[in-house]
Amino acid sequence: MFHCNGWCFPWSITAVGGTHVCLRSVSAQSILAELKSHPITHLCGAPVVMGMIVEAQMERLERPVAFATAGSPPPVPILREMSGLDSK
Repeated sequence: MFHCNGWCFPWSITAVGGTHVCLRSVSAQSILAELKSHPITHLCGAPVVMGMIVEAQMERLERPVAFATAGSPPPVPILREMSGLDSK
């Protein structure tokens, strides 16, 4: 659960019958492993998490994933890189 946008995800995803994937700690490797092994469609995280994912990403994801973030806006280059990670 990420403060701001992420606080509504636990109950709203449960309300529509979705599945949660929770991590004990935040690392790019654990996030990318879960994205590749589960049909994840949405995730929440701070702008720094976006940067971690961009820096660690070696290959494109097989499907688009919506990322909700809040706080200070992520830098434009990070947003561009995140947009390019899906399989478009």
